[in-house]
Amino acid sequence: MIVRAGLAERSRACASGLVYTCSLPSAERSTWAWLADTHIAGDCRAERAGRRPASQLKRVSRELSAVQPDGVIVNGDIAWKEGAAGDYRRFQDILSPALRTAPLVLCVGNHDSRANMLAAFDTECEAEPEWIAAVVDLPPYCVITLDSQIGPSVVGGEIGASQLAWLEEALAASGTRRAILFVHHPGNSLSEGCRDFDRLVDLAGDSGVVQAIVTGHDHAFSLERLGRMHLVGLPSAAFPFDNRQDCGWVEARLATESFQLRFHGSRESREHRLRWRKRPG
Repeated sequence: MIVRAGLAERSRACASGLVYTCSLPSAERSTWAWLADTHIAGDCRAERAGRRPASQLKRVSRELSAVQPDGVIVNGDIAWKEGAAGDYRRFQDILSPALRTAPLVLCVGNHDSRANMLAAFDTECEAEPEWIAAVVDLPPYCVITLDSQIGPSVVGGEIGASQLAWLEEALAASGTRRAILFVHHPGNSLSEGCRDFDRLVDLAGDSGVVQAIVTGHDHAFSLERLGRMHLVGLPSAAFPFDNRQDCGWVEARLATESFQLRFHGSRESREHRLRWRKRPG
């Protein structure tokens, strides 16, 4: 879903899902903050692996205030364990001072509750969707977020035929926009991944416009190639599963010839420059 200035952007029902959309001014350069797996609990003292997610997100919030990104995307597992209502209230309290007028785009992860997310961020929504997606149009780019949650307490993920059909239409409608897709579950995961990730990859590759697929879930920053597309695994903002990994977030700077990713970790930072694939037509 998309939240801006404290209010949810417009949404519409689509088959069994709910789609949020917003349009931003055209800009050849745009800077976005990509987060995942914030795992915020209503109790700010909650901790795992010796780290308190609330404290980690406060650090990220301060860094976002310094960067002032054009938008923030949180790629699932916003909440601590089961998506309690208090988790989302705490998340809002910590992150909202850094957002100002920038849109906040939220993806559903396996630890989230769609009902409680909607209650926290879109109080006017009366729908009970099976999936929640979002489209941010920022010419010459396009960001599309997907929902890979199967159900409460299910670790693995699935996008589903209905959502994939909608995505195919959305990509066709994007024209020559350079599209970046976000989905919480990767195909190959340390635990349980996305069951139909291969279908997503095929659809994205055939579209000719998808530049990258960005995932979370594994709590580790990674970069791979999927044919001519990039596969970006986001770190957890809260804690790593492996202490050799660092937690943090990614600053994505979109430009004409390439996009640069800067990993902001709690111990280090590093940059990577990725080339766009050739535009269709």
